[in-house]
Amino acid sequence: MNEKFDRQLLFKSFESCLIKCEYSIHDVSLSEYITAYEEIKKFLRKLGTLFGFVVLDVSQRLEILKKYMQKHPEHYGTLHSFLKYEKSNIMFETTSATQTLLPLHRALRFITLFLERLHSADTKFNSTQLCTQTYEETIAKYHPWVIRQGAKLAMMGLPKRDVLVGYIIPNEDYIGEFRKFIENVQIVYNISQIHFDKYPL
Repeated sequence: MNEKFDRQLLFKSFESCLIKCEYSIHDVSLSEYITAYEEIKKFLRKLGTLFGFVVLDVSQRLEILKKYMQKHPEHYGTLHSFLKYEKSNIMFETTSATQTLLPLHRALRFITLFLERLHSADTKFNSTQLCTQTYEETIAKYHPWVIRQGAKLAMMGLPKRDVLVGYIIPNEDYIGEFRKFIENVQIVYNISQIHFDKYPL
């Protein structure tokens, strides 16, 4: 597998995630979601060695999801189809696809909000400040104290803000694509949340 971060594939995969019917977007492709998260994982590697535990967790979760897709492709093609299948078959144990995907879903809000702020927030804020603030507002509440402290320590070693922005928006020509990417991720997140709410753990 190519380990080089590919922003174009990241942008394209989130757009391809969205499954549309005649009048609206109603579901999320699991295979495209995984492809998109493979690129997110590569981006997370760029945040520094202390983010290694995050990269490992994401990798393990993606492998679990791939195995479900390979074993039962008829049930694990889309988010709605596998949530409905697992709910009806009482499969919400620790290693179910639902339990596996939920933390990735929650983290998606953190990652995209952080990227938005890197690009648009006041220049007086550095990457560590923006990341810590975003973490506290989004996923910190789901983590025990030890994980929260480890995450904050990792954020102290983040690369400079302009370096991180450059990975996603190397020049002004990419700003339009970046905005569309953020819009698509927000739609993916919102549709996913609707389905998680419909089939709660």
